[in-house]
Amino acid sequence: MKLILTGATGCIGQEVLRHCLKNPAVTSLVVLSRRALPDKAISEHDESELKTVTHDASKLKTIILEDFSSYPDSVLLELAGADACIWSLGDKLGRVDPAASRRVNVDFIAAAAEAFATARRGGNGKKLRFVYGESENGLLAAAKEHEEWFEAYLARTGPATAKGNPLPNALLDACRVVRIHELAAALVKTALSGNESQILGCDALIAQGRAVLAGSG
Repeated sequence: MKLILTGATGCIGQEVLRHCLKNPAVTSLVVLSRRALPDKAISEHDESELKTVTHDASKLKTIILEDFSSYPDSVLLELAGADACIWSLGDKLGRVDPAASRRVNVDFIAAAAEAFATARRGGNGKKLRFVYGESENGLLAAAKEHEEWFEAYLARTGPATAKGNPLPNALLDACRVVRIHELAAALVKTALSGNESQILGCDALIAQGRAVLAGSG
């Protein structure tokens, strides 16, 4: 399965990248990024695991895209045949610069929807799954506009914390806080298999992520 990933230099995006590289169901991974990925993100061995986990970096292709509001034909060619996208690119500056936040969280989504729909036309007839880990910001409207070509899933994550946070799961669950590695596992699972619900709340993401990591999801 061919996946597209954005935001791979961020905390959540890096964890999603690691899950994609070690998941054999992901046969091709196209990362759209403004800059090159750090070496640790594409290391063949995952030092965050208690045991050594081999990554298959051969299926990774990084495309430097400086402007996420414009997709040249050369980029569209690389996106052709993609089955899903996990969009981890987001901006938290709305309270400081609403215009810049809207550009990242709304305009970029609309441009991506148009680009992915264009790249998807003439494909195998299946819809591209678009998994977004932020607020709606026009995503569902964009999905409706291009409903013939892709379907959207919205992950309402709430606060996220590091995998190694020493607080017990019961306390984090009560506070609706998801561990990043559980969130990443849930996002990848949704990209690969879809989900019964279009909007995924924190509890559902935690449950799905733990099931995946336990080998039962």
